[in-house]
Amino acid sequence: MQRRTLDKTGDVFTLIGPESIFTGKFTGADNYMVRGKVVGECDLKNTIIVGEGGHWQGSITAENVIIGGTIEGDITARKKLELVATAVVKGNLVAPEIAIAEGAKLDGKLDMHAKVDVKRFQERRTNSNAKKPEEKKSKQ
Repeated sequence: MQRRTLDKTGDVFTLIGPESIFTGKFTGADNYMVRGKVVGECDLKNTIIVGEGGHWQGSITAENVIIGGTIEGDITARKKLELVATAVVKGNLVAPEIAIAEGAKLDGKLDMHAKVDVKRFQERRTNSNAKKPEEKKSKQ
């Protein structure tokens, strides 16, 4: 069962590594993982993940956004936005669906377009079990 955005993402095709710095604006249709530093903005057609240790200064717009690093700027997700426990965000969040893990830090406003509740969750996965196979349920 795929419950979270990360489970549905598939392969990450473009990586900005921990020793890399990118400055400017980029667009694209791939999935992106940022573990380095970005100063700029993006408008992406798929998913962007700013991983733990990643730093983004500027605006982020994408279909789905998963934040585990530090963001200084506004974030807009057209579908879903997730802040994991290690996320530190100074900026506004805009998305129809927002999930915030216990421990994530946000200094900004939420705009969810629709009348739904913010989903809060407690992270139960580690990097070693991020994509578990489906568990079989016993029939009784």
